[in-house]
Amino acid sequence: MLRFQKEASSSSWEDFSQLAITQGEDNHSNRARYRKFLLYAIQTLPPHQQEALILHDLQEHTMRECARLLRVDPSTVCRRVNAAKKRLRNLAQLCEKSGLFPN
Repeated sequence: MLRFQKEASSSSWEDFSQLAITQGEDNHSNRARYRKFLLYAIQTLPPHQQEALILHDLQEHTMRECARLLRVDPSTVCRRVNAAKKRLRNLAQLCEKSGLFPN
């Protein structure tokens, strides 16, 4: 699984928590639902995409740092991160269309 462990900061979830914003409602339960979804959805990614996404987006390493840690070219890291985000976006859209997430 993951070769590199570093505690992710709570600010790393900001982009995903924006999905849960609704007017006049408490967002705590919505954000918790999205966070849980994201944790499980990341586990469905291929290992190379998981590593790249976690290192870059959650642990906030630069593309160059990720490339050095993973021993690949920075463009490979970029492709892996973009592929992972696309896959997560598609999963989130599927959940939203099925009514699992509020609009």
